[in-house]
Amino acid sequence: MQFISSLAALLVGAYAWAPSFAVDGGEPPAVATPTPPAAITPALIMQLKMQDVCARSDSDLDGYISRIEFVTLRRPGSVFKASDADHDGRLSLHECEKALASS
Repeated sequence: MQFISSLAALLVGAYAWAPSFAVDGGEPPAVATPTPPAAITPALIMQLKMQDVCARSDSDLDGYISRIEFVTLRRPGSVFKASDADHDGRLSLHECEKALASS
């Protein structure tokens, strides 16, 4: 007899736990479809390489490339001067990427 009452308790507990859509016969809730990753293109690979080169050139880790740090990239000083859009004497990492792309 105890077996039957345990089985009944188990079934009642399972029914109480069941999701509402399973109980009323409705549809399960919609699951968001994950977005696929962006396509890896040669342009994206080149951009990531330039970001890496600029980040590695920032030897003092201040987030900017000084003229001395830029020289380590073996680019002419004229490229540094032309790429310094805000004329603060240093290149942001974004400015550095543009400088590498243009030279």
